[in-house]
Amino acid sequence: YVGCKVPMFSFSRLQGADPKVGVEMASTGEVACFGRNQYEAFLKAQIASGFKIPKSKRVLISVGGTSDKKDLLKPVQLLLKMGYTIFATRGTAKFLTEIAGVAKSQITVINKMTSENQASGDLDAMTMMSEKQVDLVYIAPRLGSKSEVSEGYKMRRAAVDYSLPIVTNSKIFELLVASLHKYDNSASALPCTSIDEHYKMSEGLYL
Repeated sequence: YVGCKVPMFSFSRLQGADPKVGVEMASTGEVACFGRNQYEAFLKAQIASGFKIPKSKRVLISVGGTSDKKDLLKPVQLLLKMGYTIFATRGTAKFLTEIAGVAKSQITVINKMTSENQASGDLDAMTMMSEKQVDLVYIAPRLGSKSEVSEGYKMRRAAVDYSLPIVTNSKIFELLVASLHKYDNSASALPCTSIDEHYKMSEGLYL
């Protein structure tokens, strides 16, 4: 069996704090769960820490760095396979459609911020989050960018303020999407097992 420990952070209580996470940050709590594989253990731990599985299957994606963009293709393909609607900011959408080869019809392009000059019918990330038009947010920061300090921070903070599940790390996003795909995007597909059952699975391994 596999054990997975997930940290918990109190960003909702820290007004104005940026929810991007670093390796030296101290969490306010942790949740540990077991599973028969990494996907089961990870998804159980995420749910136990308060993560809600997206029911409307609408995800907002905005990725700044080139390396993070390159990691997008696999999880995006899985999301589309599961029937998700993907809303991506312009730079991210351009990468997915022009470089990664995702069909333009499968990606809805949105603006990052609400603009006074915004055309009628145009979508933007801030409005979509405030109106709960998405139920999963992935915003990977681009370190050192001036626009990241303003727009990226505002979008991440909005996700926290509107109580939307947010991921800011490409590897975690990839594992989360793979886990959702493996268990049909449903918590009910996860087996409920006791610690004793996991111990029995390992009987004989150390004899």
